[in-house]
Amino acid sequence: MTAYLYFTGLAAYGQKLITLDSTIISHYTELDFSKTDKRGIETETKTVYLVEKDMQTLTAYEHGQVKWKVNIIQYCGKPATGQAAIRYIKLHNNTISVTFGKHNYASVDINSGKTTFLGAD
Repeated sequence: MTAYLYFTGLAAYGQKLITLDSTIISHYTELDFSKTDKRGIETETKTVYLVEKDMQTLTAYEHGQVKWKVNIIQYCGKPATGQAAIRYIKLHNNTISVTFGKHNYASVDINSGKTTFLGAD
């Protein structure tokens, strides 16, 4: 298994630098988890937006450190229909669109992690 290594050692504030598995990282701007085993999107600036193994948490990694982390299901609430899991993400200019449950939607600011629940249909 190939690992994606950003740096080694300790970062500012004593945070350990994170090693991510490159086999689960995509360079495409959207991921549909029903069609791929990939769980993260890497940008041209090497920032990685990764849906964690719990399929509920979206984390931004920058220079091998956690930039922000948000549990979409806890923040937006458990969906009325469908599984309590992220199904799809798409990277836009300054946001990530998230689909979870059957038809629940959220938007996440890529700089701050600020999450907005957009509703369900």
